[in-house]
Amino acid sequence: MSIRTTAGLKGHLTGGDPDSPEPLGHMLLRSYQEVPAGRWVRERLRNLERQFRDPVVDVLIVRIARGVRDARLQGVPLPESGPGLATDKFRFDLVSLGAALRVDQRETAFRALGALNLAWPLMLLLMLRRQGLDPPLVFLLVLNVLTSALWSIVQFNGASTVITHSSFAMILIGFVSASIILLRVSDYWARVVYAANIALGVVIWLLLAPGPYWSPQYNWGAFAATAASVGAIAALTRAWLRRAAADD
Repeated sequence: MSIRTTAGLKGHLTGGDPDSPEPLGHMLLRSYQEVPAGRWVRERLRNLERQFRDPVVDVLIVRIARGVRDARLQGVPLPESGPGLATDKFRFDLVSLGAALRVDQRETAFRALGALNLAWPLMLLLMLRRQGLDPPLVFLLVLNVLTSALWSIVQFNGASTVITHSSFAMILIGFVSASIILLRVSDYWARVVYAANIALGVVIWLLLAPGPYWSPQYNWGAFAATAASVGAIAALTRAWLRRAAADD
């Protein structure tokens, strides 16, 4: 195991100093021996909450949006800077609003899905119809729950289960599950939600980004790869659903 990987594991799994010469096993054992049981449980709950929202970022977005809409509210101070978020660099303008929204989607698992989160309440329709929740979809939903629980447990420090500190597979599983649920409820409205989610992504990640729209600072290769991946997932999902419908 490389030094860099070991240092990362020390930071994530023990909450200790990643550069400490102490062996990972000793540091892990010591960290769990020193933390009270009640505090450990509270930190797991904070990790779970962090997958759905960041209270500081929520306040930041609301205050910037209100300041953009009404200049008289620009005197209201922004939240104080915290770890990984220098709020003193934000202003009451659309560029800062876009930056805050990107931070929200980049780090918070639930927010990363955007408009696709409409799938979760609509899943109740499938339950009422008593159809559509077949074993493969149930497996994906259970996998969503298990991965969320796993990263809530293994991240030692509370409120640290941001996307970059957990599994990108967790986000992909969420995207696929939500996409399938929407298609099962209504093919037409699923396409509407997909289009709305794409439009939301363009606004947040391109139109509200600093600089001109076609800025050379963007990694267009990454955009192309992402678009191809999304298209492949959508095509595979539709093909799988058609085969399942034909088998029924």
